[in-house]
Amino acid sequence: MLSSGWEDLGTRPYQDTSDGSGIIGYELGEDFIDVYFADHACHRYSNLSVGVLHVESMKALAELGQGLGAYMQAHPAVRTGYMVKLR
Repeated sequence: MLSSGWEDLGTRPYQDTSDGSGIIGYELGEDFIDVYFADHACHRYSNLSVGVLHVESMKALAELGQGLGAYMQAHPAVRTGYMVKLR
């Protein structure tokens, strides 16, 4: 469940919260995805930081509601490639 007013920011809840990734929500932009974690961190992954292919794949998995955490762990460029930690 999202908290701290993230719902007001247009953040969508991530459906697969049982996968152990800690992902609880996401927000999509034209060239980025913000990923919200249970520890209140938010990481922005952009076309510039991880590439268009990774961003579009992450967006699709987030919308699907499964596999986003596994994808992030499987790709080192994504795991450490967030553009900025927003929280």
